[in-house]
Amino acid sequence: MNKPKITRHAFELYLNAHGPAQGSDRWIIGGRIRMIEMNLCQYGTALRKYDPGIFSRAYNQYLKML
Repeated sequence: MNKPKITRHAFELYLNAHGPAQGSDRWIIGGRIRMIEMNLCQYGTALRKYDPGIFSRAYNQYLKML
């Protein structure tokens, strides 16, 4: 059985759709609260832009879970 191909962009969109609630401590990324992305509900985008190491580790872990 073949695994579905999940791109980094698709994973970013997944995180955007399933990100933490506004006001959560998880919006503190790279030592700063990311207000613009929080207001736009773009958790995946914020992780990719401001902490690419964590984004890559989360992406690889997500691929292993599939």
